[in-house]
Amino acid sequence: TSRIENESTQKSISRYLRALDATQLMSLCSMAGIPLNQSSAEKLVGFANGFTPSRIRKGVKFTKRMISVGNTLRKVSKVISKCKHLIILFVLISCIKSAILKLVVIGRGAGKKVAKKVIRESIAMASFPF
Repeated sequence: TSRIENESTQKSISRYLRALDATQLMSLCSMAGIPLNQSSAEKLVGFANGFTPSRIRKGVKFTKRMISVGNTLRKVSKVISKCKHLIILFVLISCIKSAILKLVVIGRGAGKKVAKKVIRESIAMASFPF
C-alpha cells in the first residue's frame, strides 16, 4: 500500500489512464479474451480519463479508512460475541432497575382519595388502639 501512496506512482497511473483511448482498451480486452463493444469501451475510457492524481489520492485515503473501519468492526464483533451473556445480563438488570425505580404517577383525585383514606384509618386506629 505504501507504493500506491507515492505521489510519483499516482502521477504515472493518472498519465496512463488519461492517455487511454477506446481502441487500446478494446485491444487489451481482446488479448485478455473479454468481449467488449465500442460503446462500452467509450464509456470506460471516459471514466478512466477523469482520474487525476488528487482523485487517486482521495480514493486511496477512502479505501484505507474503510479498511480500518472494517477491522475495528470485526474486533468489536469479536468482543461482543465473547461477552454476549454479560451484555444481556447488564441490559436485563438495567431494565429491572428502571422498572423498580420508576415513579408511579397518579391523578389528583386519586391522590386525595388515598390521603383521606389513610387519615381516616389512622384516626380510627388512634381512637381504638386494640
